[in-house]
Amino acid sequence: MRYLVNGREADLVSEPAVKVTTSEGRLVVEGRGSALVRRSKGKVLVSYQGRTFTVEKLGAGGPVGELSGEIHAPIPGLIIEVYAAVGDQVKQGDRLLVLEAMKMQQPMVAPFDGVVTEVGVRKGEQVTADALLAKVSREA
Repeated sequence: MRYLVNGREADLVSEPAVKVTTSEGRLVVEGRGSALVRRSKGKVLVSYQGRTFTVEKLGAGGPVGELSGEIHAPIPGLIIEVYAAVGDQVKQGDRLLVLEAMKMQQPMVAPFDGVVTEVGVRKGEQVTADALLAKVSREA
């Protein structure tokens, strides 16, 4: 079963930590922990362990390019902490901010090493689903 995960081709079935099946036309992913999942514009957004993944079926056009570096809200929520500022150097996995949604705190982390080029939220701000929270650009 081939899919695009954040624009990169992936075989979800071969991932050892998860079990992927289909049921009634839905993709079912089972593993450790919990995740927020939302369908948006023909794609599935999965927020898991502070990272947001965009999953879509692999089309005839092949894989899309590299990660955009944009961090979007997977669902509506409240920004309870902002750690990053424009110009900060970050490493993959560094916390940028924390979103609280459905009584769960969801840290949003840098998808790769780079520089924070945009922070579109402040602590205490309510955000809508798909709102751009921050952007990281790859180091040159």
